[in-house]
Amino acid sequence: KAAGFDGMLMHMGHSIPLAQFFSPYTNRRTDEYGGSTENRCRYAVEIMDAVRKAVGPDFIIDVRISGTEFQEGGIDLEEGLRIAEILQDHCDILQASCGMHNSDWMTWTHPCGFLPPNPNTFIADTWKKSGRINKCLISTIGGITNLTDAEAILAAGTADFVVVAREFIADLDWIRKDLAGHPEDVVPCIKCMRCHDSDNYAQHLQCAVNPRAGLEAPIERVPGPVESKKVAVIGGGPAGMYAALACTERGHKVTLFEKNAQLGGLLEYADHVRDFKWPLANYKNWLIAQCEKNPDIEIKLNTLATPEMMEGYDSIIAALGSEPVVPKWLPGVEHCRTAVSTYGHEDELGQKVVIIGGGQVGLETAVHLERTGRDVTLIEMLPQLAGDASKTHRDELLVEVRDHADHLHVLLNAKCTGVEPGKVGYEVDGKAESIDCDNVLLAVGLRARRDEADAFMNAADDFFEIGDCVRARTVEWCTKEGFYAALNISR
Repeated sequence: KAAGFDGMLMHMGHSIPLAQFFSPYTNRRTDEYGGSTENRCRYAVEIMDAVRKAVGPDFIIDVRISGTEFQEGGIDLEEGLRIAEILQDHCDILQASCGMHNSDWMTWTHPCGFLPPNPNTFIADTWKKSGRINKCLISTIGGITNLTDAEAILAAGTADFVVVAREFIADLDWIRKDLAGHPEDVVPCIKCMRCHDSDNYAQHLQCAVNPRAGLEAPIERVPGPVESKKVAVIGGGPAGMYAALACTERGHKVTLFEKNAQLGGLLEYADHVRDFKWPLANYKNWLIAQCEKNPDIEIKLNTLATPEMMEGYDSIIAALGSEPVVPKWLPGVEHCRTAVSTYGHEDELGQKVVIIGGGQVGLETAVHLERTGRDVTLIEMLPQLAGDASKTHRDELLVEVRDHADHLHVLLNAKCTGVEPGKVGYEVDGKAESIDCDNVLLAVGLRARRDEADAFMNAADDFFEIGDCVRARTVEWCTKEGFYAALNISR
């Protein structure tokens, strides 16, 4: 308050230590701070009253709690309402969040692609319609990313406030764009939890779709270009598209070369996994739409760029991406298909599918195919799955594996030894085993198209390689390196 703030949020949700007092699942005390709902709320009420005494009546106290934990034996919807009913006398706003900080319920606390848009508004709605919370205001939170949804929530009387965090990280100007009548220009949050994981585990806030996040001050000091350059961007995947957009922001003219009939690169697969990759598909489609309407970007589809075509360009940005690895050393590899090639062609697969490789691509493919009704076995030579995925997303994938174990089987520390029509051989602890199947898919990594990119190295004064053609990685690095290349074009 002395620093000039008008209010504060007291975090009492998601099973953090203070929140553990509320929950019968975590509070096993037998004194006046345990047992009944009133006793379990006692410590929080004492804190809230002490804060109110310190700050006075003209300071906003906003309190976040988990209106339900989803955990058996924990706070359910009715118990969350009883807790809110007690707390309302001691605060100005109650924020209706949910879940717990564990892999089972984190995806509800921070809704990601495995949940539909705005999945947590039902908690605030329950509080409002109960008629029992009438001494404070109610806010709702959880993956809300646009003003249309926010306005609908308020108009329906679901909540008094809508609380948003991740969309402000993805696009600080999203409200201004929306109010100006251009919601299509808002950079969509892909709900990857990179902001959460980078801040919590690396102590440096970053964002997969906003390369400025965490670096705002130094980027502001980067001088603008002295003159407009003519830039060739080779490759229409996420790295190439973001590079093209970033170049035009700095006043350059861009020609975007793409050998295929459409932009999108490997992200095209997200269109076929709408049940949990819809945020990534939205981002891919946003990139395409932004490039197509940009007057300073000339798009040349169905065009295989060559060094000879680069005459007249001041700068070249190579974003040729990567391609699936096909291990020639594997006997019978000719009987396999790459995992990424099956998206959009799932009807060509039989009932029993084996996937070789349990990284993020292999595991996501396994989850996707199990959801289409197939029986999937994943063979991974390492002792863990999806070691290349971000922590929170990996946790969510592992929950999917656990919850669908009847039709999604995992073999760890297993080395594939060969493939025959209808059968895959593997070895565990030196013992040879085999499994019958209809199809075998390869997900053993991606190969950077570095040689193809290097061919353009001497075709212009400025040359940059970005994204997967440097090393197969994530959308975050495609975005960052596209942005950095635009910053570093000769001034």
